[in-house]
Amino acid sequence: MNIPALISLAFLICPNAAWSLGPEWEYIKSAEKFMEQERYPEAKNEIQWAYELNPEEPKIWEDAAIIYEKTGRPDVAVRNFKKAISISEEKSLDFAKGTRSRRLWENYIAELRKKLARVSGVTVKAGGNGFVCGVSTVADVEGNIYGTVKIGNQCWMGENMRTTKYPGGGSITKGPSAHKAKSWNTDQGYYYSCPPNAGNDGKDCAAAGGTEKLGMLYQWSAAVNGGTSGSGAQGICPNGWHVPTDAQYKTLEMALGMSKAQADATGWRGTAEGDALKKSGLCEGGKPCGASGFDVLFAGYRSAHGEYDDRGEAAGLWSSTPAGGRAWVRYLHASHAKLSRGKNKNAYGLNVRCIKD
Repeated sequence: MNIPALISLAFLICPNAAWSLGPEWEYIKSAEKFMEQERYPEAKNEIQWAYELNPEEPKIWEDAAIIYEKTGRPDVAVRNFKKAISISEEKSLDFAKGTRSRRLWENYIAELRKKLARVSGVTVKAGGNGFVCGVSTVADVEGNIYGTVKIGNQCWMGENMRTTKYPGGGSITKGPSAHKAKSWNTDQGYYYSCPPNAGNDGKDCAAAGGTEKLGMLYQWSAAVNGGTSGSGAQGICPNGWHVPTDAQYKTLEMALGMSKAQADATGWRGTAEGDALKKSGLCEGGKPCGASGFDVLFAGYRSAHGEYDDRGEAAGLWSSTPAGGRAWVRYLHASHAKLSRGKNKNAYGLNVRCIKD
């Protein structure tokens, strides 16, 4: 789809909201003129001004992606295309009652995905058979595909694990699914569970495998695949990846702005590193968030007593580092911009993110 077509589509979709004739629109039009003339530095400056006025406008992110694609930065282009898709998907929900508008949004999202696929393919091919973090994807043993994101010098999965098998092909034991199931309460259950439903009183496997990709919840024994030493274990991660250590989470946090003293502390630490790790749109009060591309979703958790809780409000992420009969974890919450570090009972069911070896 060319630029004029996108502009026309913009007004068809929502003339008074998205892509309205506000000041940022003038910068977008100016940037597109510069892009047509291949004057990319000037175009980038115009887009930056548009960002200042409206950081949640999908067209701004798309145009930025095109600039970076043209200037040989496909890794940055991919991140911007993903951001445009994410914002557009959220906006499409606003028009659920208007079939025509919703269809136009979905067509626009499909066009963005095609561009994303093209840029990703070119990048991977340009690197031979090499892996390009932030562009390449990785598959688990069941064939589930996960995006990747580079933060600092680390390469992370951009989604929660949702496999029900260990890397060798053996099945992870599915724990008792009943809310408050007493048999869930064992540190060595090696269980996985679907995340809670919206009412926090039952499982929601459809969400775990659907478009939200909330991921499964794993007891620590399952997450590290029974590793007694734990720290740095491959666990449920694909070959070449592992469950991050507590120290690796600290490195991530410091790359986002925490001091070493803050990273070493427990409880809610830092300033807005938690918001940076959340998926765009999940920060309290509509504050801009999701800058890192880590895209944490609030899948909730299962307590050591089998209770489903905090769906839509919180997320817990295991580390592979044991802590005296417990393990180090990270918690994010809708009402906290900061990020919590603490020790959790191993019988809890939490999400798992993998980091590249």
